[in-house]
Amino acid sequence: MKFLLVCAILICSVLPGHAGVKDSIVMVRSINEKGRSEGTGFFIASDRVLTAGHIVAGSKSVVVVTYGGIHATAEVIFYSEKFDLAVLALTYSSQSYLEFAGNPGQGADIVIIGHPFGIPYVELYGKVSGYMTCQVDTECLLLDAALIHGVSGAPVLYKGRVVGVALGVLTVKGVPMSGYGVGLPTEKFISAIGGYLEKF
Repeated sequence: MKFLLVCAILICSVLPGHAGVKDSIVMVRSINEKGRSEGTGFFIASDRVLTAGHIVAGSKSVVVVTYGGIHATAEVIFYSEKFDLAVLALTYSSQSYLEFAGNPGQGADIVIIGHPFGIPYVELYGKVSGYMTCQVDTECLLLDAALIHGVSGAPVLYKGRVVGVALGVLTVKGVPMSGYGVGLPTEKFISAIGGYLEKF
């Protein structure tokens, strides 16, 4: 029922078409003074995961759950409030990576694979509507896709390659704009975390 309610407001799928891609994507669970936070992340090195910074901000403990169901503890080794990014060091090693790509262009069809409301590996479909200065005060992707709770930190995919990382719902003067989200382009997060990348 929970899945049906989410998909009633999103264009989504749990078909196995991106099974290989999902091996590189994890669920991120964080506990801090305010409670529990959940989101998505993806491998950028054998034991490094990129996620959205606000998911792990002030965390006391972080656990990631892999596509195969492995639970691994993680440590925040990089955090940027400016870019809303974090890099996690894991006690688990993966051989699965996603390839990166540059600007897909306005109107490009994209797929975002995340965990809305804790539902694992849901595929959200949308388009790149354009570019804008977003809440992290840098140029971001404007996405015609509903980035709801649990999707932050997910890879934004174009033809199977990462063109950005999902940050969250688009807000205008503090008001959430339903159905639209923002993502940090690949070249932006690479410049921020380049030293943590094993390959590009």
